[in-house]
Amino acid sequence: PEGVFELVTADRELTREVGDEMCVNSIIKKISFTGSTPVGKLLMKQSSDTVKRLSLELGGNASFIVFDDADLDVAVNAAMS
Repeated sequence: PEGVFELVTADRELTREVGDEMCVNSIIKKISFTGSTPVGKLLMKQSSDTVKRLSLELGGNASFIVFDDADLDVAVNAAMS
């Protein structure tokens, strides 16, 4: 939909500043983050004053998406290898 960010990137020097702005800006209603548990906890804490919706995928190092039409046996074998 119009007005939605799909991906926001920043270099190492600006990452904290971008994250802070996303968390405290009342225009932003939801944050989706995939990464470390410590960063996810920080985003949750910083977003609490504006009561944002959060979608967090934390702690893993091998994301794996299985689509509706996938062969589940093949998907399970691929995930386990």
